[in-house]
Amino acid sequence: MTRREILVAGLFGSLLRGQEVESALFGGVFEAVWIAVRDQFYDPNTRGVDWVEIKKEFGPRVSLCTSRKQLLNLLRGMLRRLHNSHIFLYSREEWDLRQNILPFSFERVGERVFIRELLQPNVAGDAPQYRFGDEILAVDRAPLGNLQPISVATLQNVEANPNFGPAASVAEVSIRRAGKTFIVKARRVTRPRGFRNVVMAEPVHGIKVMRILTLESAELPEERLRELWSSIQPSRALVIDLRNCVGGDPKVSNFIAGGLLGEHKRLFAEIPRPGSGHPESIEYSDAGVQRYRGKLAILTNTNTESQPEVLAAICKEYGCARVIGEHTAGALNGWTTAIPLPDHFARFALPYTRGVSPKGLSYEGRGIAPDEVVRNTSEDYDHGRDRVLNRAIEEFQ
Repeated sequence: MTRREILVAGLFGSLLRGQEVESALFGGVFEAVWIAVRDQFYDPNTRGVDWVEIKKEFGPRVSLCTSRKQLLNLLRGMLRRLHNSHIFLYSREEWDLRQNILPFSFERVGERVFIRELLQPNVAGDAPQYRFGDEILAVDRAPLGNLQPISVATLQNVEANPNFGPAASVAEVSIRRAGKTFIVKARRVTRPRGFRNVVMAEPVHGIKVMRILTLESAELPEERLRELWSSIQPSRALVIDLRNCVGGDPKVSNFIAGGLLGEHKRLFAEIPRPGSGHPESIEYSDAGVQRYRGKLAILTNTNTESQPEVLAAICKEYGCARVIGEHTAGALNGWTTAIPLPDHFARFALPYTRGVSPKGLSYEGRGIAPDEVVRNTSEDYDHGRDRVLNRAIEEFQ
């Protein structure tokens, strides 16, 4: 053999060995994910899905995957068959991108998308060039159908979604306002710590509006909660706006429930997988919280997810608030556990509990229906008005 032939043979052999190693890794990752669902998912019956048949369907496709991205997409397709929220499977790169979002929430009305609210970064910057009611035509020239809010209701396509990006990256947003089209810059901010988590307003004297980004206790520690709760006491009515509010933990909703219902009222229970060794957990409303005696409305939309849905369900079941807006996402199950994968292939987590409401109901996949369905229309956005918020204020006037 010539020197060149030896080099080519060596390179070809290295390539084959690399493919063999990758193939073995992919098979191991698939097996680890499938076994984790079988053995650790909160429902041993996998929500009525025949998990053995799922393996027969998806297993042979692993050998056809030539990249980690293809395998991730295959696995996510398999996990989506469970039709359950709080399942995470993202590469480290995807996970990092998913932490940073555009500095506004948006809403889809038919084929159109509008800016619904400007999120307020903790670090002041230049005044934004966009505003409520602007129609979004494109973000970084990506198809508008790819633009989605952050969600725990389903596994998301992170790389294709221009809502996500590197920390502090600047997006080009094409918007239309009053018939004119132009490009504005929007710097992505790390969520939630990069934003003001609660914004208070008083659009009408005596009616307070509390807009919450997430119900995470790290963003709303008890001292801050007490300060906010004290500030709303003189008002005759309170609107808690949970639209596009995603995630959290029971500490915040337990505190708010204590201020609305009084102490030691039964809230949600978390029921673990039978035989898992995890104890059942029951939450109760906090003691020592000043009762709010005014009227209350809760605003929801299809991106109200997880702990905010728990709070909305508590208020509706106890009858202490009128829920106005849209049906919530139905992303309530449950507490998650991180599961290691071979070669640190991806961040993977599964819910190991299911949530049960004070009335013994499960809202996973169903969501909470509002007492009154109200949606903003394209005409509302074109005229700069928030029909949902206005309806809640009308309720108290």
